[in-house]
Amino acid sequence: MKYALLAIAAIVGLTIFSHTMGWFNQAANVAQEEFGPRAALEKYEWFKNQAAAIKTAELSRDQFKNSLTKLENDQLNTKDIVSMQLMEGRIVQARNDLAAFEANLKNLKEEYNAASAKFNWQMFKDNDVPTRY
Repeated sequence: MKYALLAIAAIVGLTIFSHTMGWFNQAANVAQEEFGPRAALEKYEWFKNQAAAIKTAELSRDQFKNSLTKLENDQLNTKDIVSMQLMEGRIVQARNDLAAFEANLKNLKEEYNAASAKFNWQMFKDNDVPTRY
């Protein structure tokens, strides 16, 4: 009887111990997945890609602004009423496209800044990747 109680106590103790170790193991795995070298590199690469996407969007926006300015100047120099009305339609479309580009750029920057606030930049000393936009 004494040995049976001792065996039951040992089984219960080992069960509790194995569950506790499982929790610690899960916590260690999560920490490794979120903060390990591979995760840091993947996040850094995401920042590099996102920074490139932001630069590309800024260039596109600037090109749209230049095109819009040219259209507006062309419209001012046009004497023909029909041509002016056609240009007005193009100008409205260009303004809408520019607004869409600016909204997209704003979203890219907000997403970048939100992720950057959560990222530990201490291990990366790279001027190619800004910490904020």
